[in-house]
Amino acid sequence: MTTPPHLDHEALEQGYLDGLATEETLGAFLDQAKLAPWSQAQRVLPLRYIPRPEKYVALLPLTGLILEGKSGRGPGGFPLVSDDRLGSLSVVQQIRNLMQNEHAAAVVLWIDSRGGSASASEAIASALAELARTRPVVAYMNGVAASGGYYIATPAHWIVAQPGTITGSIGVIAAKAINTDMLRKLRFNAFDFQRGANADFFAPNSPFNEAQRQRMRQIIERSYDQFLGRVAASRGKAPEELEPLAGGRVWTGALAAEHHLVDELGGLEAALRKARALANLPDDTPFGIIRGKGKPLAPQLAEQANPAAQWRYLQHNLAQLLDGRAQMIMPFVVD
Repeated sequence: MTTPPHLDHEALEQGYLDGLATEETLGAFLDQAKLAPWSQAQRVLPLRYIPRPEKYVALLPLTGLILEGKSGRGPGGFPLVSDDRLGSLSVVQQIRNLMQNEHAAAVVLWIDSRGGSASASEAIASALAELARTRPVVAYMNGVAASGGYYIATPAHWIVAQPGTITGSIGVIAAKAINTDMLRKLRFNAFDFQRGANADFFAPNSPFNEAQRQRMRQIIERSYDQFLGRVAASRGKAPEELEPLAGGRVWTGALAAEHHLVDELGGLEAALRKARALANLPDDTPFGIIRGKGKPLAPQLAEQANPAAQWRYLQHNLAQLLDGRAQMIMPFVVD
């Protein structure tokens, strides 16, 4: 209770954890499966895809702000926080479903994201790495594929970008919003009762002290090293070679190709062509767009017309971006 938040390997070494695993490798730790009642299981199953009679290329859209939880449509109007939400829970379910789809002979990732949560980006990248072990995966970078948006492209066997794509931004940041002055102006009085020197580490009414700030730097550096490691493995380079290209530096697709951060310049058709070639499919093999399990039209329209629902959406995004945790995000908007 008195020590700072632990990194995964530190918690394992100190006995707080019994092991480290991603959701994809968790099966090795589990006992024999027991069937849940169908009424319970049906609510959590991902959307089933209708099997196609022939092989095809699956096109998986990965667009919006990368956050933990479920994906959602943003209300628009506010830079960054009102973007569509690319939820790691929703995306990982889609990827697992694709892994069971024998007709999807190859996968093209349509990426349009400036990044977001480091943990959510890692969850998506880990699932995509498992998918890439089963079939060819090609990443296509549309307008923006920066920071976490670039991170989730690293498991692909081939990366295609447009010359004007905004990419790179290989870096990690963190921010914690402090609401003490705002509460004082609103005449709210907040009193904290805590036990442990770092119980308030992520509390919004408590700025970091020097020890906590130093610990936050260590967490960011660890996430940054992990980012560099993924890119290095993807591009066949040593992390030290990538340092001049990283550090949050932003590149156009054309410059990224010169620095070998992407493999090819082109559009979606170039990505589809490469996916077909890697999977030994005919040139006229069709592609199918993988869509998530959306809400019915009536609730969608009701939310769009409800300012309170839009405010809750913005609050949710802000809470994840400004809670002090590591973010792989390009923190500005390019018009």
